[in-house]
Amino acid sequence: MRRTNMLKQISIKLFIGILFLWSAISWFNHLENKKIVAEILNLKEVPLTVSNTECESWGFTDVLTTCYIEISPQEFPLLFKGYTYQKLDVSENSHNVSNRPKLGREFHVSKQFLVYPKEFIHGGAVNIYANAEMSKAILDLYIE
Repeated sequence: MRRTNMLKQISIKLFIGILFLWSAISWFNHLENKKIVAEILNLKEVPLTVSNTECESWGFTDVLTTCYIEISPQEFPLLFKGYTYQKLDVSENSHNVSNRPKLGREFHVSKQFLVYPKEFIHGGAVNIYANAEMSKAILDLYIE
């Protein structure tokens, strides 16, 4: 009986430890993704309501980074502080909008914001693909 109780206590402590470790890794990953989002958009920091971030870098010879974010529509205009974008109307699925990894929750893209930063000496672009509500976005960074 004592041995069974001791095994239960060890199991519970182990479970709590694993849960804590998973939570810490998830939080660190979220903070790291926010840094990546800020770098893509040329911002010092991202708006406070940016959440549910997923980022993936997938280039070999070029810099190719894609992120999915969710944001409060009221704060969406803050994403434009780093560059001056041209706005385009589009109609596409977020998982098919470009040749990139499929990240985040799938949504209908109705707006594209595009800039070719002069800092990208050999070429490149930053794209923001957003839903009509401006609450979800895919960010694409391409640098040659």
